[in-house]
Amino acid sequence: MVALFTGILVAFIFSWPMALCSLFILPLMVIGGVIAAKADIASMGVTELETDDDKTDDEKDSLILAADSI
Repeated sequence: MVALFTGILVAFIFSWPMALCSLFILPLMVIGGVIAAKADIASMGVTELETDDDKTDDEKDSLILAADSI
């Protein structure tokens, strides 16, 4: 967060018109990123994130073993 505010401050010091344009475009970039992330999730066929409650004991044990081996 500090880097973002520092970058905005430096941008206003050196080129305030460009900094204003960037600030106005920033929400559009965030909205575009959210739309792209949702499209990626939809294209992968993921409908819902899997939780630990959905896994069987054997799956949990295999995940623990895989994590320990790494």
